[in-house]
Amino acid sequence: MKIFNKFLVLCIAAFFISCDTDPILSEANVVSFEESSKSLAIDVGSSVSDQFSVFTGGITGADRTYNLIVEGATIPLSGLDMPATVVVPSGSNEGIVNFTVNYNDEFSITGGSFNVILEDTSTNLIGNSEISIDVNVTCESPASIDFEFDGYASEITWSVIDSDDNTIYSGGGYSDGLATFSREVCLADGDYTFVIDDSFGDGLSFPNIGNATLTFKGEVLAEAVGDFGSQFVGEFTIVN
Repeated sequence: MKIFNKFLVLCIAAFFISCDTDPILSEANVVSFEESSKSLAIDVGSSVSDQFSVFTGGITGADRTYNLIVEGATIPLSGLDMPATVVVPSGSNEGIVNFTVNYNDEFSITGGSFNVILEDTSTNLIGNSEISIDVNVTCESPASIDFEFDGYASEITWSVIDSDDNTIYSGGGYSDGLATFSREVCLADGDYTFVIDDSFGDGLSFPNIGNATLTFKGEVLAEAVGDFGSQFVGEFTIVN
């Protein structure tokens, strides 16, 4: 009954759309997402997979391929595995899109979203052409990384490394004259290392005395002040 109702809706859409576009196209050319939005949650350092469906207005004896376009992303595209096309198999009016979101150090703790759009072509009649997908990061207690630069922020790069030697977060490429920088990060329970590198070799000491801290639940777990040479290494443990 569910598939029949979707088929009926798409057929009606095909009738009205074809009146204003190309009457030669049949109802089988109508293509539409099943839903217009969905939401998923991802844990720090993990991946989450999901799927959504595309329906056509009819069934044919050949596979039909439709292009997918990702737009308006506020999550890092480097963490998104999304196919470029969806195939509706012969003998069916449904195609399934499987995708994966991988958490990486470019993610914001607030998560983000992206839109997937069905490409409009001369052989398609587009119904619901867009689906918006929200990605929520599970992070109840973020840690905070805060820098007060010495005047030469361009010399500084940093990273947070887990016990398996994986870089969880990193940063750098700042402009000289930048006074401060802050970023909230999500960390699962475990042991970590906060590493700061200074390309000149004088830490955060000239012309001003700067500092860097990593704070969790109001407690400073790692702190670098002034001249630490070329590198600061601070080990800490997170217990949520």
